[in-house]
Amino acid sequence: MSTIFSYGGVGVDWPKGSTWADEHELLIDTSDSTPVVLTDRIVEPPADETPGTPEGAAPVPSSAERPTKSSGTGMATQSEPTPNSYNMQGYALEWTMSPNDGDQPGDFNPNFPYYDNNCANFASQVLHAGGWTYKGGVNPYDTANWTPNLTGLAEASRTWSSAKYQYTFVDNNGYDWLPNIWDATPGNLLYTDWDPNDNPDGTIDHVMVVIYDAMGDPSGPLISQKTPNRGAIPLAQSIAYATADGKTIVWYGMQ
Repeated sequence: MSTIFSYGGVGVDWPKGSTWADEHELLIDTSDSTPVVLTDRIVEPPADETPGTPEGAAPVPSSAERPTKSSGTGMATQSEPTPNSYNMQGYALEWTMSPNDGDQPGDFNPNFPYYDNNCANFASQVLHAGGWTYKGGVNPYDTANWTPNLTGLAEASRTWSSAKYQYTFVDNNGYDWLPNIWDATPGNLLYTDWDPNDNPDGTIDHVMVVIYDAMGDPSGPLISQKTPNRGAIPLAQSIAYATADGKTIVWYGMQ
C-alpha cells in the first residue's frame, strides 16, 4: 500500500510533492456483510543484519539540535572525485517518485541487485550516478571494495549493500563529517542507528540521501530513500514518523 502526499512548507519550492510508501498489515472482520478494519499496522522493513564490524569503523555522531550553521572539520582520504550532486538528485528522484515510488522489485533499477533491505543498495546507486566508479575485488567484507558485482561472486560488496560498511567506505573516499543534520545539502548522506528494537546499539542501520536544501524552511532539507520508499520527504517529517514509531535515533551525517 502506498501513501502519497504533497508537501509545500515555507521556503520549499518543490512542485512535485513527496511520496511515502509503507507496507500495511490489516486485520479485517468479515463476519458482517460490510468488512471492518480492526487493526492497521505498518510492517517494519527488515533490519540490516550484515555480520561483523567494518575495519577502521569510527562513526562520529551528528547533532540533531536545530538550528545551527557550521561546517565539517573531519579529515577524509580523497580517493574518489566529489560526486555530482545534480546527477545524484536526478537519480534519487527518478527511483523514489512515481511510478517507482514503492519497494517492490519493479520499483528498482533492473541493472542492480535487489534485497529485502535496499537502503544502502539505493544510496550506492545514487553515488554511482553521481560519478563514483566501481572498485572491484573478491572479499565482500573488504572496505576498499565497492561494487554491485564482486569478481567471481554473484553478490555485491558489503560497502555497497550494508549501511554500516558503506559509511566506512564513503568516510575513506572523500566524504566528511557533517556536524548538524539540519545543515545537509544535496548529495549529503544521513546515516542512522536505531536498531535493534528501535534502540541504538552503536551500529549504523540505515541511510538516506539528501536531495534538496532546506532554504530556510523549518522542516529542513528533503531526503529520499528506499526500504521503505521515501521520495523528497522533509527531514522533520521523517524524524516525526520515526519518533512516533518509538525509535530513538543517533544520526551520522556525511557531506
